[in-house]
Amino acid sequence: MTDPQSLQADSTTEFEQLRPRLFGVAYRILGVVADAEDVVQETWIAWQAADRTGVAAPSAYLTKVVSNRALNRLRDTRRRREDYVGPWLPEPLDTSRRPDEAAEIADSVSYALMVMLEQLTPLERAAFVLREVFDVPTSEVAESLASTPAAVRQLVARARAHLTERDRAYDVDPSEHQRIARAFLVALAGGDLDGATALLAPDVVLVTDGGGVRRAALRPIEGPDRVLRFAVGLATKNPGYTVEVRELNGVPSAVIRRGEEVTTMHLRIVDGRVDRIFLVRNPGKLGDLGLTPNPG
Repeated sequence: MTDPQSLQADSTTEFEQLRPRLFGVAYRILGVVADAEDVVQETWIAWQAADRTGVAAPSAYLTKVVSNRALNRLRDTRRRREDYVGPWLPEPLDTSRRPDEAAEIADSVSYALMVMLEQLTPLERAAFVLREVFDVPTSEVAESLASTPAAVRQLVARARAHLTERDRAYDVDPSEHQRIARAFLVALAGGDLDGATALLAPDVVLVTDGGGVRRAALRPIEGPDRVLRFAVGLATKNPGYTVEVRELNGVPSAVIRRGEEVTTMHLRIVDGRVDRIFLVRNPGKLGDLGLTPNPG
């Protein structure tokens, strides 16, 4: 007869081995670290209470549970985001502090694509994440979403139609990204506007998320001149800031600090130029960075 304690230990080991993947699914569907962690914890509780004797494939079973719970939470939070002040950007994930999650994210979804996923309906997003990112078979995606394979294929096709080739280009060369990101930040911090402009794409767009708490543009800013004017103005109003290059969402990004104010800068680089800049300034979204305030 199998020892119940042994079964419990085995189920715990199985779950912990799958935890980074489950977190990855939840985070990509939700875009919020704390919500993703909550969903994974709820999945763990459900796993402990489940009759596992009929579970042939724990990975598929748990992926179904976590994606269902994440989808339900996304539907709820989308309604609440309607009252959000200014653009809503995903919460940065500090992969420099999360080696297990970093391995899941390394060849997956960039921060820029996380932003673009906000264009999708909750069902489109869940289907795209499961099928395109995690390569879950269509039949299993259908089961996870209480749908049919034909409907899942339509959801994924619609999601891909919403996303441009640039949006879907989530294979980022870290060394190239770091080189261009560092060059742009050094030029900007040193007041070398010509050098910074040379690294911007003609159609560059800057999006800021202050959540009504920190100073931020309420609409996207387009074009190199306007983007640089906003960045310089922000720097002028916040003298004494420090810039640290840190791995966020699997690629080099910037953490800009002045006293208690923290901003993360995420760049999308296409053809050697920065074509999207995302600034997250809402302190409620920066908890995963584990920072203590700088004096100042």
